[in-house]
Amino acid sequence: MSVLGRRVERVVFSLPRIKRATFVRQAELHRSIDSTNNRAMEIAANADIETPFLVIAETQTAGRGRGSNVWWSAPGAVTFSLVMNLPAHDTGPESWPRFALATAVAVCEALEAVVSGKSFGIRWPNDVFYQNQKICGILPELCFGERPRLVLGVGINANNSLALAPAELRNTATSLIDLAGRRINLTQFVSKVLCAIEARLADLTAQSETLPEAWAERCLLRGSTVTLKQNGESHTGRCEGIDSTGALLLKAGTATKRFYGGTIAAIA
Repeated sequence: MSVLGRRVERVVFSLPRIKRATFVRQAELHRSIDSTNNRAMEIAANADIETPFLVIAETQTAGRGRGSNVWWSAPGAVTFSLVMNLPAHDTGPESWPRFALATAVAVCEALEAVVSGKSFGIRWPNDVFYQNQKICGILPELCFGERPRLVLGVGINANNSLALAPAELRNTATSLIDLAGRRINLTQFVSKVLCAIEARLADLTAQSETLPEAWAERCLLRGSTVTLKQNGESHTGRCEGIDSTGALLLKAGTATKRFYGGTIAAIA
């Protein structure tokens, strides 16, 4: 496209508009990057940067999920990472599910504001689903430098239709464009997600009762028999939901155990 002979660049994300509308103080946009979390971890190590710092990409070539998982990303997807300061007392492993769950609640709320009449749920600890199809993955990581920082990676299928995804993903994932039947304004959507994240992280800091209630209500594993792998061991039990600390509750026999980490290996 050109105007008076000059080429006009396609604008996917407008950083000035995102910064005006949200709590983001610094931001950088990449046309293509291996992983926004990788870049955000580099930035987080610099004690002098102003936070929240947003790293956002139009395409991501090697997005990371939990463990060795890889996040599929195509043009039209929303992939970003936030760098935020972290209180020293919030650096333990039990904090990880709370960060992911607070973000997942925020993403659900932002999605529901865009796609009316549909509800979204959380598969502990870091995935957002519509029915049985994944639409968002969240990856919190901690950076220990001169000051502790949280890197919060978010990947949302937005304007990238699953019709273009690898065959093995088409029945297990979905996107906003597939659910809404239309393309969305990505700058507006990212701003909506970031504002929701700011609000829910504030609830987390304030220990608001509404946040645990929200993630408990959206728990998709409740009532299912779940096998969780943690530190080389498998644990199977009936899911009793997610408690106020963010732990997954699995009941085997008469005993109910709390898990703050691990990978869901099977659901029945």
